[in-house]
Amino acid sequence: MCHAPSYDTSDVARAPIPSPDVPLPQSFSPDYGVPCPDSFVRVDVTYLRPDFSVMLPVADHGVWPERQRFDFLVRTRPATERDAARAASAEDVPQKKAIQRALRALTGQDFGDTAADWRAGLAVASAPNG
Repeated sequence: MCHAPSYDTSDVARAPIPSPDVPLPQSFSPDYGVPCPDSFVRVDVTYLRPDFSVMLPVADHGVWPERQRFDFLVRTRPATERDAARAASAEDVPQKKAIQRALRALTGQDFGDTAADWRAGLAVASAPNG
């Protein structure tokens, strides 16, 4: 769970966890979150903060909506020497192709397939007379 569990009825910011067996009411309905009998979370305490959320289809959604919100977290850390070596030797990885498509779509330019090509191309394009 992203939120801390609530076992104390005196918790001020407390919300029920919806039961997967009960249809969800409309988002801003006063009875949003038909509770499981003893399952509550503290809405004032979160363990994780999503970087972005996306509504995605769910195959076996049961009584809940076919499209549900999924929260995603992006992990960042310095690349290790092993990571760098693996990336340098990888010619055809999906992430690299996705980055290339995004760069081409965002800039309307195509400076090649390597980071060095893009750095050089962008430097020329952003120069005062470029």
